[in-house]
Amino acid sequence: MPLRTQLIILVLLPICCALAALGGAAYTTRITSLADQGLSQLTPLTNELNDFVLFLQEPPAGSGKPAQYHLQAARNRISSLTVGLKATSPVPTPEERRLIDTLNAVPERLSKQLDQSVRGSSILSSRGAALLTDEIKGVFPVIDQTNSLYTGIRHAATQRINQLNLMLLLIAAAWPVLIALLLYRTLARPLSLVRDGLAAVSRGELSCRLPTGTPGELGRLIAGFNKMVESRQKSENTLKESEGR
Repeated sequence: MPLRTQLIILVLLPICCALAALGGAAYTTRITSLADQGLSQLTPLTNELNDFVLFLQEPPAGSGKPAQYHLQAARNRISSLTVGLKATSPVPTPEERRLIDTLNAVPERLSKQLDQSVRGSSILSSRGAALLTDEIKGVFPVIDQTNSLYTGIRHAATQRINQLNLMLLLIAAAWPVLIALLLYRTLARPLSLVRDGLAAVSRGELSCRLPTGTPGELGRLIAGFNKMVESRQKSENTLKESEGR
């Protein structure tokens, strides 16, 4: 590999690691924000259903106006439930869609249960209120499952960024060692050989040859050095032969 390419890699790898860290942090922030949106949109519905259960615990007795108002108030509470929930994951899973659709259908379910409990009457009996309460309580497990889903999404995103940070930390710890080995192999060792070769030639040891096999520019430098020394040795041998004659 040419020396220039190696130096480019030495510079680019830390930059890539930094970009990966920034990208991972941005991704985690986005996923966490979407999960928080999913959790926050469940809070109003949960509070409304809890209040509705308390409201249904003591329906007015008799069939007078208080009982009639109680029934109308129950209908108003059902119609004003906070629904229109949305799947907030970047790529919603079938499970998330199922849970959101189930929660969005809660007013329709409660209205059907209320109509069955009243059966044309103008009041909501204690039995009807109990049945409607049971129907409401059946919604809470779905809310809990949805909460668990979004909490799991947040946890998974956090775990992924932690794994990425650990990997980048290991790279950062190993990078100085890799740089040292690479520089020794590509720069320090070949230059040391060239230095020793120049010292040998300066002492008149023209039989000195440097080991080849070094890649890139330094490899061509060593090959040029060997050719130069060989040429000089041939020249001196020719000169000696001429003087001997």
